[in-house]
Amino acid sequence: MTPVTRNKHTIPVPLNEISSGDRSAVVSKAAAVLFAFTSDHPELPLRDVAKRAGLPPSTTRRLLVQLAEVGLISQQPATQRYRLSLQLARLGAVALSAFDIVELARPAMADLRDKVGEASILGRLSGSGVVYLAVTDAATPIRIAIQAGDIRPAHGSSIGKVMLAAMTSSELDAWLAAHELTPVTPNAHTTEDSLQLDLADVRRRGYALNYRESSLEFASVAAPIYDHTGTVVAALSIVGPAYRIHPEQLTEVASDVIAAASRVTDALGGERVAAPTHLPQPPTT
Repeated sequence: MTPVTRNKHTIPVPLNEISSGDRSAVVSKAAAVLFAFTSDHPELPLRDVAKRAGLPPSTTRRLLVQLAEVGLISQQPATQRYRLSLQLARLGAVALSAFDIVELARPAMADLRDKVGEASILGRLSGSGVVYLAVTDAATPIRIAIQAGDIRPAHGSSIGKVMLAAMTSSELDAWLAAHELTPVTPNAHTTEDSLQLDLADVRRRGYALNYRESSLEFASVAAPIYDHTGTVVAALSIVGPAYRIHPEQLTEVASDVIAAASRVTDALGGERVAAPTHLPQPPTT
């Protein structure tokens, strides 16, 4: 409902009594108020809500009151700050339960495959390694023998390194204690120190590389996919023969992979962490 002045009193008017144009404007403004809140700014004073929503303070206050009346906004008595209600969290959980990350990722995977010309893979970390959730094959005579359901060692996989880099220190310590760094190839990590240095680079630049680590024949680049809490829930990668993905191409490929992973994050309703300010030069062989 939206308020109007009748006989010098502001009273709510049912939405069905408002013209379609005005009704659309009310909904858009209410949505702007709700979207002003993020995981980085979960509680806001009135002035900040208005600024982030791009609305006058008077309009913002009115909308906040109305949203609070229907249980979508709450106000902290001590600070007078506003925040989203648990009712919205319940609605979000319902929406998330209907999302299939594989189906959401397929358009971005196909576009990435077509742009780069190599296979794209969606994967996440499991107890025994990286499990591939979906594979979009490249339309080339020489293809990689991979399929959905395959499991690979995490420390030699670009997807695995993205997932490991997103762990907390305690989580990573527990993972390292439970997994042996088996040398899949001479280029693979075999010590915790070398892996930790690589993961620090992944966090700094926003993507992971695998150049002849999991196989001497292949190279890959992966970027993270985030959920609505900002947690890395999966990763998207491009993988192809090393003779087709040269080291000097990795930075350009990384930009494409990051963009595709960001599309999946958006489709999932996720929140990305801040993007790196630059993409470093790729390693040489």
